[in-house]
Amino acid sequence: MASAGDTIPSRCAGCHKISDDYKTCQPCRRWLLASNVLVATSYDSLYERLLHELKFECRTQAILPVAQIMYQQLKSFDDYDLLCPVPTAPARIRLRGFDHTLLLTKQLSTLSNRPADKLLKRRSNTRQVGATRKQRLIQLENEFTVIDTEKVKGKRVLLVDDVMTTGASIAATTKALKAAGAKSVSTLLYAQKIS
Repeated sequence: MASAGDTIPSRCAGCHKISDDYKTCQPCRRWLLASNVLVATSYDSLYERLLHELKFECRTQAILPVAQIMYQQLKSFDDYDLLCPVPTAPARIRLRGFDHTLLLTKQLSTLSNRPADKLLKRRSNTRQVGATRKQRLIQLENEFTVIDTEKVKGKRVLLVDDVMTTGASIAATTKALKAAGAKSVSTLLYAQKIS
């Protein structure tokens, strides 16, 4: 299996232009807000199937290989104090019987020997399938809240999520964390859909 660094070049997650250390370029940072968005692998073939097994076939044994692929990307990034999952919609958790991003975050915490905490919660079950970036940004504008601001203040938070489609979830969660006093917010993704 190819390592993450061999699969995805360092680029801005918003416009896909090459950048250093997966930094978000200034124009994209205005809406995406995250400082860096690390993408572990491409969303195709084996990598897409592996995530499908986890999310839609409810095969939790896929957590470890997905987390290991993500960790390969994380090894060269040190600008964070703690890991935080992007909250999954409660209806999806009930359907699957588990929160896949929370499980991934816990596994990454073990692999990286860094603390993890569930810092955010969702207000609703808003689904984004089929919505444009603009629609998603509006839908999710106030969707996420910080559970305990004391755990966030002054921290460099690394959000953990599976796939970025438009970036609306990253923008909304980053906005909530920064409003609660996070020093910086970066994101680690398993993959990114690029149309």
